[in-house]
Amino acid sequence: MNEIDLLFSKEFSDGKSFSFAWRIFLDEYNRQDEEGKLKLVSNKPTLLEQRDLAFLAATVHRLTRLDGIKIPDWVVEDSTFLKEPYFTVKGDKFRLLYLVESPPEFKMRNIFTVGNVLSRVSTIKEALKMKVNKTLTATGALVLSVTLLTGFAGPAVSPMAVAAGVGNNNIAVTETIKGTAVAQMDDSEVFAVASSPTSFKDLSKSHWAYNEIMSAVQKGYFKGYTDGTFKPNAAVSRSEFVALLSRVSTNQPTEAGATFSDVPATNWAVEGINLAAQMGFIKQSDFVNGFKPNQAMTRIEMVRWMSAGLSQANPEYAQAIKDMAETVLPVQEYYKGTLAKADYGTVGLMMGTGILNGYDTGAFGGGNTTSRAEVAAILSRLEEAQKKGPDDFFNLRQMREIGTKGTNLETMGYSYVNTVSGVANTFAEKIWKQTLPLDNNAGEVEFKHMIVINPNDPSSIYHRLFYGKGNNLEMKAGAGRYLVASLLTVKPNRDKFTDTTLLQASDFGTLLGSASYKVGDADKYGQPLFSLSDTEVVGKGKERIVYFLGSIQDINLYKGPAPAASFGKLVSVGR
Repeated sequence: MNEIDLLFSKEFSDGKSFSFAWRIFLDEYNRQDEEGKLKLVSNKPTLLEQRDLAFLAATVHRLTRLDGIKIPDWVVEDSTFLKEPYFTVKGDKFRLLYLVESPPEFKMRNIFTVGNVLSRVSTIKEALKMKVNKTLTATGALVLSVTLLTGFAGPAVSPMAVAAGVGNNNIAVTETIKGTAVAQMDDSEVFAVASSPTSFKDLSKSHWAYNEIMSAVQKGYFKGYTDGTFKPNAAVSRSEFVALLSRVSTNQPTEAGATFSDVPATNWAVEGINLAAQMGFIKQSDFVNGFKPNQAMTRIEMVRWMSAGLSQANPEYAQAIKDMAETVLPVQEYYKGTLAKADYGTVGLMMGTGILNGYDTGAFGGGNTTSRAEVAAILSRLEEAQKKGPDDFFNLRQMREIGTKGTNLETMGYSYVNTVSGVANTFAEKIWKQTLPLDNNAGEVEFKHMIVINPNDPSSIYHRLFYGKGNNLEMKAGAGRYLVASLLTVKPNRDKFTDTTLLQASDFGTLLGSASYKVGDADKYGQPLFSLSDTEVVGKGKERIVYFLGSIQDINLYKGPAPAASFGKLVSVGR
């Protein structure tokens, strides 16, 4: 369901302060009784931080239509006491307006803005007049949009005038302005204001992240600077990133908040920090030396925070992180051993969902800082990922299977079939982490993992490890076959142990293939590669870890009944 949740406020003559939550069912005009959850949102998070997040549902009123609204048309929906910032609503084919009474200690006199884009909103009530001036101060080059929610006479907005007809819900979009706009309206009216920069003088349309930046700005995640710039290359601080997460996330604030001695109550980010903690992105216990709000965010910190938030929203993401504790990560730091194993799962989650990937150099760069442009793109992907589950990401499924079973065979479409013994053994049971003796006492091998790769799918996360520019793998796999990359620990028991020796001393067939290959510039990842030939040997007692590359029949071309491939009598795979 496509939905927009906005919150407005109004203080009526009886002294009660109301928050107006307006939900638009954009695609429900032809349906009856569409049910959804209405979220109370506010650019004053303190409203939602009261004890138990409590609201009286008895003060929830429904206005069946926005045009021609009259106050006596309110209808009491329920009388229960809400302890969540959500309540269920049913909509008809018309738009619905809901009013929720605010806690009495809050007099929210300011209008609320879409996405918290406006930097300041103030209200001045003219003496002895039924008019209210609302001063809207925004940064950068802005488009001011005024939406009338009532059927009264339209307000006058300076520097431009906006007129709305009686009984209509009109939206008036002004010319681009800078600085301050003043809206004057009847005291009995309610209106919403949305503003967003149309351009930044330091951001061209050819910028690689232009679309992501403008989308993030229009949604109110980012703001520009007062000089009309965006500063796309500027680093993002901890306080900035945590505020961004609290705006993007759809998580419910169910966890404990957080306060830090180095973040005073007057700090602009204190509410965002507290809300991000409640949403599960950060924990106070993780910052024993203070939050350090001005410290630039590193990529590995971003990985940990976003992974925590996704896990809070969907337990399956938390399970995915656990499943990837032993997965293969296509980055330099994995093969060099410089990435902490505790981060395998969280880095895997970010790479598997595409939220955050490595660099073209092959490195992940966990210690690097991240620019505002990069964060805008990352938030766009996070926004999409929180709408999905782990099974929606093919690369994540591959990485989870490798982490739990040592191979991605099943994710690639293969199944285990009966061997001569009549039992469908699996790679994890009979091959993975097993020390397998070779024939004729030639030595032993141990499979660390085995990856199946579709040569024609460069979007697959493991394709990049072997199909670099200048590779010769086309002749290794062959037409109608997938590449099989097996990382082996080779333990020779004789001198002059070559790849030919290994193949002759095992019955793994084409699955192992050869160690004589070129991966081109994919060697930038630092994976253990070397060329073995009859003149290049591994001597007795000299263990080597190396990728052997073989092939398996493309599962889409597999006809059967013979297995697509077999590890001798141990394991066979087919469809």
